[in-house]
Order: sequence, then C-alpha cells, then structure tokens
Amino acid sequence: IAEAPTGTGSCPWYWSWERVNFKWCSTWSCRSMMPNPNLLLKCQEEVDIIVLLDGSGSLGSDGWKLSQHFTEIFIKSLEGGDELVKVALLLFSGPRTWAALQKCYSSDPSVEVDIEADCGVTRVREFTNDTAAVAEAVAGLEWPAATTATSIALAQAEQMLQHGREDAKSKVVVITDGWPMSQYATRLAANRLKSKAEILWVPVGANAPMHLIEELASLPKEDHIVKVNAFIDLAIPAKINDIMASACSKLDFSSE
Repeated sequence: IAEAPTGTGSCPWYWSWERVNFKWCSTWSCRSMMPNPNLLLKCQEEVDIIVLLDGSGSLGSDGWKLSQHFTEIFIKSLEGGDELVKVALLLFSGPRTWAALQKCYSSDPSVEVDIEADCGVTRVREFTNDTAAVAEAVAGLEWPAATTATSIALAQAEQMLQHGREDAKSKVVVITDGWPMSQYATRLAANRLKSKAEILWVPVGANAPMHLIEELASLPKEDHIVKVNAFIDLAIPAKINDIMASACSKLDFSSE
C-alpha cells in the first residue's frame, strides 16, 4: 500500500479482484518437454512444503494404499537441502467418538485436547531437508480410517509453518477425497493459512467436494487445484508430474 486510506477511502483486500488480474502464461504441459513420459520431475526450489495426507475411512483400503504410495513418491522427488526443499508431513483423519468430536471442536480454551489421540491428526515429521527419511516414514504409516478433521489439519499446518524459513516460499499440499467434518471451520482455517502459505489441493475421486475446494485453494485456483479422477491415477507418472509442477517452480528430470 503506497498511501494509507483516509476519510472515506478504502484499500481492497490483497487478493481482491479490484487489485488482482491474472493472465495465462506457460500453458504448455511439462510432459511435452519430457524425453521419456515415465520420467518423474524433481523439485529443486528453495521452498518449505507441508504435505497433508488424508487417512479418513472414506478412502477405502485400496485408496489409502494408493494415496500413501503417491505421497511417498512425491516426497522422494523433493530435493532436500538448506537452500532447496524442506518438507514436513502431517497425517489426518478425525475423532472417533462423539465425546472426542466435542473436545476437538470446542471453543472453550479450558478444554484439554490431545490433537493426535482425540482428533486423529498426527505430525509425522516437522520440517527437515532429509526428504528421503520422510518418504520412508510415509511407507510405515498405518491407515487411521476414521473421520475427516480437515480444519484441524490446516490449523496444525499453520502452526508448523512457525518452524519454516523466512526467506523460503511456503506451500501446503493437501491430498484428500471427501468432505470435511465442518465446512465452516475448514473455510476459516484455510483462510488463515492462505495468509501465510499457498495451499495446493489434490482432490481424488468423484466424491471430492470441488465447489468447496475452489473456495479453499489459493489463487489462481487453476494453479492450486489438481483434480485426480480416481485413486489409481495417482500412480500415473504424468499425473504425479502435474502435481509436482503445481507445487514447485524449479524442476528437473529424475532418471530413477
């Protein structure tokens, strides 16, 4: 803001359409430049990435295994380093009982809540440049198979960003298949998080709430939503590369 508002003047919100005007650029697909369609892109950007992996029961066992495998490959394709990628991993499901649900969504600050035990949200790894170790940790995760506390996962990601780097970009990648338990709370959490990081959504399957996700994604939404039609598509190199290209702006080919 060059000049503060005075009198009846006002300053539109940073992302208001009164201030923002997007234009299409670099519209070609990365796959058109790949020497081999089965090669995977590797991220070589200085960026802090938090991966939020949905482990709710709606995935089904096959959906969980495919989501887990994709997340492992995705994180393995991030090149870690002090001036490259640092990654953190959060696994989220949700409360299993009514009593736990009331605790997790209570507005009473005196209520004691165990985010992992009560709310089903686990910080698997905080920020590290050892991306290989985080990828290995993904393979060892157990499927929580409970509800979907997306808002709590987003709030936890916001807290995790406190340990990120001031001079690096911050991005949050959310892999999910269904509706959050609270749309209202999820909107609030996403809006708070978007003021600190870009949120990239990877909605999977026919039941993913696309209209809601369009509200939750950072702008421009075309760059922050990568729709995956079915879980099996998460194993396709071209789809993995589409997601990587949306998460990272400096890419190279991996020969692995």
